[in-house]
Amino acid sequence: MDQIETARKAHSSIRKYQQGLGFDLNSSPIILNKPRHQILHPIGSKSEYQSPICLKTLSSERLQRIKENGLIPENYNYETIEREVPGRLWEEWGDHDLLMEELEIGWMPRSKWSRIPLFQHHADLEGRSPTCINALEVAKNRGYYVPEEYLSQNNYISYSEFLAYRAAHDLILNHSLDLGYDILLADWKEKLMFFTGQFIIPDPLNQNKTPYIIDQLWVIRTSKTQVRLIGLEIDGEHHFQSEENILRDRERDLRLAAIGYEMYHVAGWWCRIDPIRVIHEFLQSAGIFPDAVNKLKGSHLQSIDEYKCGICHQPIVRHDDYWLQQLEYRDSIVIAHQSCGENYWNEDHYDQLD
Repeated sequence: MDQIETARKAHSSIRKYQQGLGFDLNSSPIILNKPRHQILHPIGSKSEYQSPICLKTLSSERLQRIKENGLIPENYNYETIEREVPGRLWEEWGDHDLLMEELEIGWMPRSKWSRIPLFQHHADLEGRSPTCINALEVAKNRGYYVPEEYLSQNNYISYSEFLAYRAAHDLILNHSLDLGYDILLADWKEKLMFFTGQFIIPDPLNQNKTPYIIDQLWVIRTSKTQVRLIGLEIDGEHHFQSEENILRDRERDLRLAAIGYEMYHVAGWWCRIDPIRVIHEFLQSAGIFPDAVNKLKGSHLQSIDEYKCGICHQPIVRHDDYWLQQLEYRDSIVIAHQSCGENYWNEDHYDQLD
């Protein structure tokens, strides 16, 4: 991939979408909105587990929809089914009801980050535009209300959301080796219980309404008996094109807070420039990884306009950890494209050999 050409397109998109907005995208903060308080959830004891709570507490309408989709047998009983159904459903795709059950019985997923949303595979392997239809199909099969027309619409995943998910996923799995050991071996990863994209949460005021699909969910353990449920939303420019959009997002956050989710919002346009920086800003702002940003190369950059190579002076982005290099160039510390940094190092190295 041509890093310089990718950077030009990303920076050009900022200028394209600037029109009609009441603030400057280039100098906007990365964290657009965050909750005032942490919300702690107790973790129950496995010894208290008797039967699958999610099945006991489901409304009769939703339970019937799950039966119709073949996810549980028609004639089941709590004694024989126990953990089999909720465990299988969680491995396939997590949702709010199953998460609440697992917290109550003290049973968390065996793999913290094994489940990758299908939009990641579609974009990487099949070369087609990813959508959130898969998440809606799963929600419908779980008994949530999803109109048929929603499953035929092209609800595309934004490029910003895709980049933010990949940045978080690679950071968690230590794929971003160029970030350094201070980041890769940080203690916060021991507190991470679960991470996923496209998490399904029902509207707490209306179970017969299409559920929310939040961009990312982070389950963070704060002690042996408590966790935080932290949602991350990637807000594109369209979220700010009308007061109605702003109010709708605010109302949704209030509803999700009522059932225990801390919702953070980050700038989608920043994700197109430096998704790795965005995830670090989120981790620091949420108190998950204190001082995360200062450990990152280029942490001194304050605006998108400053993302320019100090050697060739062309725009720069960091879609992978090695795309942005920080080095000494002509007695100054600059950021540079990977190729520019390598060329300069080789030239300087060979000059010294002469």
